[in-house]
Amino acid sequence: MNAKAMLLIKIIAIFSIYLVFSLPFVSAININIYVNGNKQAIAQLKTFKEWIGKSYTFPFRQNTRYINIKLSQSVGVIKKVYLYKCFNFNPYDCIQNLPDPVIYANPASEEVWIDETYVWNDISMDNTANFIIFAKVSYNNIDFWTASFDIVKRTGPSTFEVRSYEPKLKLNAKPGIDVSKLVNYIETNYAIPLNWLESAEFSSVDNNGVVRVYEIKANFNEIDKSGLENPDFYINKIEDNEYSGLDKDISFLFAESNKIAIPVMFYRYVELAGGAVCGNNIREAGEECDGTDDSACPGLCTPSCKCGQPGVTPRLVIDSFTPQMISCSDTGYITVNAHVENPSDIGMYQGSPAYFYKINGIEVDPPAISCYLSSQTDIYSYICKIKIDSIPNCEQLGSTPNIVLHFNYANNVMLESSPFTVTVAESQPSLVIESVEPDPFDCRIDSQLEVRLMVNNEPAGSPTIYYSFNNQDYKQIQCSRYANKYTCRFDKDMVCGENTNPLVLKFKFVYSQLELESSEASIAVIFPPPSLDITSITPEKLVAGNSYDVTVLASLVMPSSIEYSDSNFRYKYLDKAYSSISCTLDKEYPTVRYYRCTATLDIPAGIYGTRYLTVALDGYVNGKPETLEANYPFEIVLPAPEPSISITELDPKRFDCSPDSSGDLYVFVKVENAGLDKVTKKQYALDEGRYSDMTCMQQGNGFRCVIPRDDICGRMKESLTLKIRFEIDKSWYETFQSISIMLPEPHMQVQRVYPNYVFKGEKSKIDVILYITNPGMLSSTPSFSYSYLEQTDLKMSCTKTASEERSGLVYRDWYKCRGLEFNVPRNYANDWVNVLFSVENTQLSFPYTLAVKEASYVKPWIEIYTPAPIAEVTVGNATTASLEFFIHNADANGIGHSPSVITNEWIKRGTCKEDESIPYKFNCELEIKTPSGYTTSNVVEEKLSFGVRVTSASGMITLTNETSVIVRPVTPSAEITSISPDKIYCKGHPQANPNQKISFSISVYNLEDFRLTGGKIYFNNQEVGNVADYCKVSGTTINCEGITEGMLSNQVDCSAFTPGEVRKFDLVANLTLSKEKIYRLSASGKVSVEAPPLKPYLEVVGRARTILCLKENTFDIDIIIRNANLVHKSRDDELSWQFKLEVSSKNKIITKPSWWGKQGDILYISCKPSNWEWMENQYGGWDEYYTCSVSITPVMFTECSTGKGKILFKAQGNKGTASGSTDIGVATGEEEFELAVNVVDDIISSTE
Repeated sequence: MNAKAMLLIKIIAIFSIYLVFSLPFVSAININIYVNGNKQAIAQLKTFKEWIGKSYTFPFRQNTRYINIKLSQSVGVIKKVYLYKCFNFNPYDCIQNLPDPVIYANPASEEVWIDETYVWNDISMDNTANFIIFAKVSYNNIDFWTASFDIVKRTGPSTFEVRSYEPKLKLNAKPGIDVSKLVNYIETNYAIPLNWLESAEFSSVDNNGVVRVYEIKANFNEIDKSGLENPDFYINKIEDNEYSGLDKDISFLFAESNKIAIPVMFYRYVELAGGAVCGNNIREAGEECDGTDDSACPGLCTPSCKCGQPGVTPRLVIDSFTPQMISCSDTGYITVNAHVENPSDIGMYQGSPAYFYKINGIEVDPPAISCYLSSQTDIYSYICKIKIDSIPNCEQLGSTPNIVLHFNYANNVMLESSPFTVTVAESQPSLVIESVEPDPFDCRIDSQLEVRLMVNNEPAGSPTIYYSFNNQDYKQIQCSRYANKYTCRFDKDMVCGENTNPLVLKFKFVYSQLELESSEASIAVIFPPPSLDITSITPEKLVAGNSYDVTVLASLVMPSSIEYSDSNFRYKYLDKAYSSISCTLDKEYPTVRYYRCTATLDIPAGIYGTRYLTVALDGYVNGKPETLEANYPFEIVLPAPEPSISITELDPKRFDCSPDSSGDLYVFVKVENAGLDKVTKKQYALDEGRYSDMTCMQQGNGFRCVIPRDDICGRMKESLTLKIRFEIDKSWYETFQSISIMLPEPHMQVQRVYPNYVFKGEKSKIDVILYITNPGMLSSTPSFSYSYLEQTDLKMSCTKTASEERSGLVYRDWYKCRGLEFNVPRNYANDWVNVLFSVENTQLSFPYTLAVKEASYVKPWIEIYTPAPIAEVTVGNATTASLEFFIHNADANGIGHSPSVITNEWIKRGTCKEDESIPYKFNCELEIKTPSGYTTSNVVEEKLSFGVRVTSASGMITLTNETSVIVRPVTPSAEITSISPDKIYCKGHPQANPNQKISFSISVYNLEDFRLTGGKIYFNNQEVGNVADYCKVSGTTINCEGITEGMLSNQVDCSAFTPGEVRKFDLVANLTLSKEKIYRLSASGKVSVEAPPLKPYLEVVGRARTILCLKENTFDIDIIIRNANLVHKSRDDELSWQFKLEVSSKNKIITKPSWWGKQGDILYISCKPSNWEWMENQYGGWDEYYTCSVSITPVMFTECSTGKGKILFKAQGNKGTASGSTDIGVATGEEEFELAVNVVDDIISSTE
């Protein structure tokens, strides 16, 4: 392998540090085929992966995460591909709502069809990116379509998971079908012919029952248009697991349980497998004619190979329908058998819709009706199913509505049946379980089971509600109600305490004259694996040098899941080996057993602090050996009166050292056996470092102490041992604990390359400016190298020029690297060259592309490194200045190494010395003086021409460049030399203090013994006050104080700032001074103004609503917490929700001033994350989305009358509180109230 190839491999290795996923996609689906309810065969349907190679990779370049999708030919030939980027949408919502697909009609290369890279954040939502891919493939002279549905989830900062799921499918073949030929067709044509089936049933996806099917369908000419034209797809959502009707040539079905499966492809119509082939112009057995072979009926052969009748009009005839009596609450179908009389050559029904029905003149389209062929030999015999619960306005149709079927055919032919009548019976009350969530119920993480029920045709009155688990006796339960819908909730103990899986649940509603029972709902219950826990140790505090018989209370959760004996318990402590422990059963419940154990602990003398007792139980889980362990801390103290200390809390538990975080580590140290006033010194050490004093505040029975952030983060380690010691009565007592630390990651970035080109055929040099973010994470001082063409690992000479700090840590180190040499061959073909800059012995690198130019004469020039201005000089006086410069293109022009400074009207003399380590870099000492006759009345910056004479290959030449100097006048001048404080805050800022005094000092030059006689002070070009009111003279300095922060901030429009933004404004003092004559001078300085920081708040979504003050009102409302990261540290941290009513009527408040949240057992507001849950916002934090259930009751009002006002909400977390409001109206609802009073009066009257 040559050097160039080795470099290419090196660059690819560095550029390709990312994950590659070619996860276990399914390759074939096993399909069970049934006839008349009996399983007859299994067919294998090949899937997308069988034909096309597919991979997902996730590169990370320049601080950005990408996703790469690659498709390659595997078996057969790819002809066209459609790629849909679906974010986290299901197939139905993806096709309906998102942009058109990316279309590929030609391959990207000989083998690769798609090789596309996208920014991950651009194609994902909620850390999920779904993809639908349709591909047209040719194999064995057959063209067909195949499709895939992939779910890509981001599971960590650099980890991803790619999944696809296989559906389980059952086909119910029509009687008379040759099953072997059906299997052969599926396995050789790679699709399912729907007209050969009674129906197709999707049973499960990922071992969970299918609840719906998404359909994407099209005719052949609609899916496969010419060139890059978009396909015309039609979509459908089937709320069932059964499929039987198709009105397009081709359909892709995606089954869904709690997962969405890869699609299965169906064809609407396929010629019958067997001896006769209709349409081949050959009359065969079973056919009356076939195309041109029509001797039996010349010119009258129909597409179904039957003879038509001349002059006879086709007619749609209803053969039968069942049932003939329905109820509007039924969930089944009306099955209609129909056929076309005298079909002639109208062909297969088609169009959109291809069929529909009208009931009492109201048109109803699919999917409320589905039709299919009833016979493989007759395309004019149909079975149609009308969904009863989809009949519109069922209750208003009367008792005998008329139904008419309509079918559409080619050439605008539409057939309409004669009407048929069904009888609609009055619906009886029924109790239906609509939903159970969550299902399955996970006893490890779920806290509540919610069941939603609906009563159809509910009788009058409020029911008493009962429930039953596993057909046990009914028990009463309280449920919330809205109209005829009920919500019942079961806490975790009620569900998991039954200790059964599945859990069978049913309900009984008891009304005054009627009882309703629901059907059973079977709920999968997931129990946690068996676990051992220690509840307590008695005693918990042990004195060193003694032996103890301690009582250990242990609990075994899910004991039925492990085989064990009471003699299998063991224990250990300190550094001792396991010993047997005596345990006896104390109490027993279905899911937990409590044991009382006795262990002997021999505590050596001289040790103290927190230690752990470990109890283990040996047994078998699912036939495999398993050991359960539990730890419990106990405290070892030195014999009285020896004091002891212990660390009981770290805040935060994991310390974040990233530059964007802030704050110190707080440690709570508990003191025992000594008064807190006896603690005279408090010190800490990290790892093996020296002890240092720390700041502590007395709190409870100990101290809350501060460990400086800089000391922790400056060590750049993921874990540190924190040692604390207190001096108590002249003796030191020590404790320790491990600190877990989150460290930032280093990153390399090339900021500038100059010049950004090199030449062919000659040596070129460039300089590079780069930086390393989080340099403290590197194990040593970085050394740099660069590689290009066949040159690898060339050393770079770099000097650190600056450092940036954030939160007390070095965030970024800047480096300047000079004189990088390049030798590009004269015959090099490209006008660019790739360069890889690297940090040696690390994975840090940065690619860069340099332009390559033809060699030509390049003039030498000088670059002045010393920042301008290089010096200050007073008019008529001289000064010295140091200047550093570099001669570029020196080697190419034969430049000498002894430049001489050119003097001019500003530069009187100068000498230069070459840097020993960098050729052509010079350091010069200059004498600078203002030109003769030069004058100025103000402090000004003047341009300064600097030049040198040097020898070159062509003789002596002159090189020049410009810099500048500051010139101060001999005449009096003034400047503001200090401002304290130099930052103020806008109104509303937490640190705003309008009364804060601002002081500043003004230095006056070239004037002494003057008097201050007047002047004005301005801020942001607005007058603030008179100089005489705030300033006093002290020598040649004027000291000003008394101006307040409020006086300055009032001159700034803070509404134009973004949250937390800082801007600088001019503070100007125009002075009037006198000494023999009047002098008017101006001095200025900069003051920073900071806008209020970002605050959290609640955004209440939705319109204003009206509530009734005489009754309980329960409603849902959507609330967004903006900047929720300022309310709680983590999205998993709990929030406390409350609301308050502020309603007035006739200028009088009619609501109580209380905040309503949880009052005893009553929960007035309950908020759960909505489907969106959360999203990142523009300020680097996140917003959270909630749906809140709010209950408003009469107890919240002081009186009931019509009024208006607001409902105020607040959410409180462990970092702060967010609040917001929405409008609300109040009505009395007197009509309902008066009706209730009348009913009560009637009852009282009847009893009297």
